[in-house]
Amino acid sequence: MQFSTRISGKCLTFQCHETLQRQAEWLLDHVKNIVEENGDEVLRDGNSIQVGWSVLTVKKRGPGSFILLEPDFAEDPFYGVRENLGCTLSVQAEQSDFLSKIGVDPIMTSFQDKVVYSKSSVRGRRIYMERKRPRATDSGWFIGLNGPDSSRHENEELTACYAYELLRLRPEVMKVLQLPPGYLVAFDGLEVESVLAADNETVFSR
Repeated sequence: MQFSTRISGKCLTFQCHETLQRQAEWLLDHVKNIVEENGDEVLRDGNSIQVGWSVLTVKKRGPGSFILLEPDFAEDPFYGVRENLGCTLSVQAEQSDFLSKIGVDPIMTSFQDKVVYSKSSVRGRRIYMERKRPRATDSGWFIGLNGPDSSRHENEELTACYAYELLRLRPEVMKVLQLPPGYLVAFDGLEVESVLAADNETVFSR
């Protein structure tokens, strides 16, 4: 489905599934606010617009006509783009809804930030996620195995991935990536089991 608006005399369009209409309308307002704050040069061919965890690219389609593109998360998001903004908006919606449920403001994790994880956590049913203070392109997030089997893997090799790669490895964790440092999240399968704040207070329990 195509959404469009006029901003400073320019036509801006983008595509996403109709089920993301709420997020699409939010994005239109978001871009309008950015243009109001920074001027209509924001809508210039090749410019980037930060949208939460993602970065959208402005592409000129004709005189006074522009389209928004998202990184190609299925292939190479650092060099490739695609017209459907479904991934950007669906993850953004999940993250926003989860933060509202917890009642905290986001601390950014970009799609290109690194996440450290133990190899067993990729396939484990029960995992935990803990966030330290972010540094440069390090999100501060660590993902480890939780539960009775975790002791057998406590000395295993750690590895890292870009945050967007979790869309393939463990898509259910994407919604918690904007939690602040000090937070700890426990997962049981696809569901968040509990969330502890930096002071060890339980702020969510299933």
